[in-house]
Amino acid sequence: MQSYSLKEHIDTAAVQTLTEDLLSLRGQDLDVDAGETTFIGALGLQVLIAVFRQWGVDGFAFRITVFSDAFSQAASGLGIDPSEIGMTAASGEVAA
Repeated sequence: MQSYSLKEHIDTAAVQTLTEDLLSLRGQDLDVDAGETTFIGALGLQVLIAVFRQWGVDGFAFRITVFSDAFSQAASGLGIDPSEIGMTAASGEVAA
């Protein structure tokens, strides 16, 4: 199981690096820490949705196991269900 920490601020300018970083970890289970993320834009969230789906197709787990209130609010503000990006609660269940 690999782990990856999201940057504090993920805007359009940061999306290419985010995508490259995540794709370099493809082919293995991945736990993501978004606990320090204070801003994530729509494009960053779209990348996470795509990566979550690709990991599933590849047969690997992609979970966001730690997330800040700002991260959670950004996702819900855009109508993204936590299960669409692998957000999990402390118990390991998908957050509601």
